[in-house]
Amino acid sequence: MTRAASSEPATSSEPAASSEEEAPPIFGSWNRLYALVLGSLAVTVTLLYALSKVYS
Repeated sequence: MTRAASSEPATSSEPAASSEEEAPPIFGSWNRLYALVLGSLAVTVTLLYALSKVYS
């Protein structure tokens, strides 16, 4: 048995007419969100460094 070809074109998983990116749901821009992530990483590293110095 063979399948009949569909008359509809294949659709991709990406939107066709989406040329501009959507803003993230919080902070309004990707740069602010990235700054928050990097800032929290820096705080975490600093706290872990301080704890390792205190308890070593």
